[in-house]
Amino acid sequence: MKWHPRKSFSVMRRRSDSSDHLYRNHIAIVGGSIFDGTGSPPILHGVVVIYGSKIAAVGTTEEVTVPEGAEVIDARGKTVIPGLIDCHTHFILMGVRTLTTLDLSKTKSLAEVLEQVKERAPSIPEGTWLEGHGWDESGWPERRYPSKWDLDQVAPDTPVVLSPYYGHLLSVNSLALELANVSKDTPNPPGGEVVKDPETGEPTGILRDEAMGLINSVKPQMSLEVSLQGLRKACEIALSWGVTSIHELDADALQFRTYQAAKREGSLRVRAYVMPTARFTEELIDGLGASGIKTGFGDEWLRIGSAKIFIDGSMGARTAALSEPYTDYKAIARRYKNCFIAGEGDNRVLMRNNPKEIRTMVESMVETGKMSGGYMMCIGNHIPFNVPPEAVKLYLDLSAELAFR
Repeated sequence: MKWHPRKSFSVMRRRSDSSDHLYRNHIAIVGGSIFDGTGSPPILHGVVVIYGSKIAAVGTTEEVTVPEGAEVIDARGKTVIPGLIDCHTHFILMGVRTLTTLDLSKTKSLAEVLEQVKERAPSIPEGTWLEGHGWDESGWPERRYPSKWDLDQVAPDTPVVLSPYYGHLLSVNSLALELANVSKDTPNPPGGEVVKDPETGEPTGILRDEAMGLINSVKPQMSLEVSLQGLRKACEIALSWGVTSIHELDADALQFRTYQAAKREGSLRVRAYVMPTARFTEELIDGLGASGIKTGFGDEWLRIGSAKIFIDGSMGARTAALSEPYTDYKAIARRYKNCFIAGEGDNRVLMRNNPKEIRTMVESMVETGKMSGGYMMCIGNHIPFNVPPEAVKLYLDLSAELAFR
């Protein structure tokens, strides 16, 4: 075989280490236009030779010889690229939702969402919640979130919980609120908001950021088997799009168990960089740190990443920390009753942690060796505290300070 000195790339192909030397494990992709990921011009009529689980050679048909007995894939007329890496996913949840949840991503109006809920509700078994995900209210004529009054009209006897494509917000019906003991007397949890009618004080069925935990804590909990089914489905979807490596953000203990179980059974078909959540409690991160498990622990298929830290909310939920009020709040409030797009008044921010807590959390992770810093989620450009004044500045300052520790 002629070898080409271009950069080698790992490929997503499971095999036993003992069989790596056998020619029957050779695969040759022949005849396509190859982009090798180095920034070099594409290789026309190229050849890629895969040996076991590694790319062994990349070049033109004149530079690389196809090994005898190799499985040949004819790529003439096609483009060949390295596997893609998706560096921000909620991977297991995506798979579970594909299998179990109403897909609201194609809805063009609130009315369409309500029609889907109405059709599905009668088939939901007793004791089960009806869940839906993926809407984008910015493209609807109603331009507002579903409220409990909307959902009560189509599914009064089944707990309903819906979420938009960007997360950070739930819309639920009255039964779900009742099961979660959410009432006009329920205070806002730190970093969250139970949106209430400004006139009556009644909860509207809209819960933002950390307030979502009030609902999630009473929903039937996901089992390891359902989580595993979701991961298998997510791997299938990812590979169909050429995604061979993912970063799983905001992972909890169940997801860590799921990835390990999938790796043991051989169903983890993408490389996973799993990032533990760092919310108001650090139990998961403390537990990993106490065990000596920190960022980088693992192997080429499953590795512990940095911690994910939330600073503010999201644009869609109107909880991102902006330096100016949301321009659409008052206009929408006048046009649509019970829309509650941006909370009360011109409130424009919802901080998940204050700057002092964030700084302490990150410095503790780095200095104690729990995690190599954090992946800090900062959507807006303003923090309503005296120091520091901007969420972006906090992020940049911490990144610069801790990069050399």
